[in-house]
Amino acid sequence: MRVAICNQEKGVSNEIERHILTMYPNIKICRLTDKKELLSCSELYDIVYLDMQMAGMDDDGMKTRIREKQPLAFIILMDSEQEAEWDGFDERVRHLIKPFDKVDFFQTLRIAVETVRAGENNFSGEERTIMVKEGMESRNINISEIMYLQITNRKITLHLRDEIVEFYGKLGDYEEVLGKDFYRTHRTYLIHLKYVRQFNNSFVTMENGEEVPLVKQKYGDFLNCYRQYTESME
Repeated sequence: MRVAICNQEKGVSNEIERHILTMYPNIKICRLTDKKELLSCSELYDIVYLDMQMAGMDDDGMKTRIREKQPLAFIILMDSEQEAEWDGFDERVRHLIKPFDKVDFFQTLRIAVETVRAGENNFSGEERTIMVKEGMESRNINISEIMYLQITNRKITLHLRDEIVEFYGKLGDYEEVLGKDFYRTHRTYLIHLKYVRQFNNSFVTMENGEEVPLVKQKYGDFLNCYRQYTESME
């Protein structure tokens, strides 16, 4: 499990790390000194401790960018305000008031770890799920129902068998999460190999008859991946 501590105060970061390792000594911890590091890093974290007193953290655009960068992370917001809030987020967000109350700190940490582990368990069986933010609501989507994803201007359109869901995010993040059963045919498309009906070196036709573009230079790689997928289903 990977935890990022995004905080400018060394003493506070030391305290957070000490408390985490007391309860979970095998957790991998990375320290980030400001939000720019969090936004520029390529690693996905399971839990992020985020100091709300850093400059610019009250900007709605910054909040959206951080969630886009860390779409699946459990985020723990640290503030000195008793009513600290971050509107528009989901149940994967908790607040901690500084200075920390130890009971509150360990309880919040336990909730975060259990939530992350529950999400990992969702990938161990047939009914694997991902959580997405649709408007102001969060919902779990069965991966088996996803036909393909398309991104336009940072908005992902999730094409399910029976409906379409839209939310903001980065296609690359979901490509990593969804795994080898999905293939990036184009920079704006990620398809579920399960629903491929036919294809040529320019397009992939999905089960519902819709055509998804396939970059010609990727045709050989796609053919190999699709063959491996079909063989694994036998």
